[in-house]
Amino acid sequence: MIGTAIKLHSIRFVLLWVAGMCFFTLTVIAQSNPPAETSFKELLEKDGVAQRQIDYLIRSNDAFTRQGAGLSAGLLNTKLRQLMDPMVEAYEEFLVKYPKFVKGHLAYASFMLELDQQKPAEKHLQRAIQLEPSNPVALNNLANYFGQYGPAAEAFANYERAIELRPNEATYYRNYASAMLVNRAAARDYLKVKTEQQVFRRALDLFKKAVTLSPEDFLLASTLAQSYYRVQPVPYSEAKQAWKNALRLASAPAEQQGVRLHLARLHIATKDYEDARRYLNGVTDESLDSIRKPLLAKLPLKMTPLPFSTSTRGPRLFNLSTAPPPGSK
Repeated sequence: MIGTAIKLHSIRFVLLWVAGMCFFTLTVIAQSNPPAETSFKELLEKDGVAQRQIDYLIRSNDAFTRQGAGLSAGLLNTKLRQLMDPMVEAYEEFLVKYPKFVKGHLAYASFMLELDQQKPAEKHLQRAIQLEPSNPVALNNLANYFGQYGPAAEAFANYERAIELRPNEATYYRNYASAMLVNRAAARDYLKVKTEQQVFRRALDLFKKAVTLSPEDFLLASTLAQSYYRVQPVPYSEAKQAWKNALRLASAPAEQQGVRLHLARLHIATKDYEDARRYLNGVTDESLDSIRKPLLAKLPLKMTPLPFSTSTRGPRLFNLSTAPPPGSK
């Protein structure tokens, strides 16, 4: 039974937080079975159509609910089931016909998680590993499952195995680091370290490795930059460089202005006020005034603050919720 409609948004070949975790991936698995590959491609196309219909149903119902005209939870889940059940049958029929097709098991596991069916999902992930014990994608996907649902130690072990098999895949380092940050107590035990700070530094090293392997990925670069806030004392020089790299990669104005706010915070913390002012000067989105104004107020009085608007209009930005580093208050 579907737990809640919201859960259907959570896990689908997408970037999923746990600090930027990349969840299930299929594209790098190579299997030589042309008939199965053809059928699987058709299956994923049907899956994609169903997913778009589900997303539309949930989003439109959310909009109607805000207007007081949404469906009841029971009726919504019934309609969702009408879209999901044919796909369940299609996956099961496919796996009956091609029981050793690893990508089919991984895709069906992802689908089961959308239905909040954790045990069947784990079953198909484990089956994929049984079929191909040295498949790094399957190991990564199983690790992602354990990272979210536990036990975390199993997640860490499977990430390490995936990295051993494919050491140049940035996704595995990023996912491992993200799982550590979510499961810090388990990470302390697994790594045999005494403090949470040691876990943070280990995660930071993994994020650095991921950025080295995928240097043009803005999301990854910004995830690395934000991870510096967790380390005490904050390595300001490294953090500034990481955010400058993220700024280089940012393409959307919202991304660029968000990064400038982070850079301003760090430069204020190190009393580099002229640089802080320069970054704040590049933040023109009026919806960011609630963040920009307090930062401007931290500049010395002898520096004339830039005028700012009190309007709250404008697009919402990516994560700016990270607390400012020590010394920036």
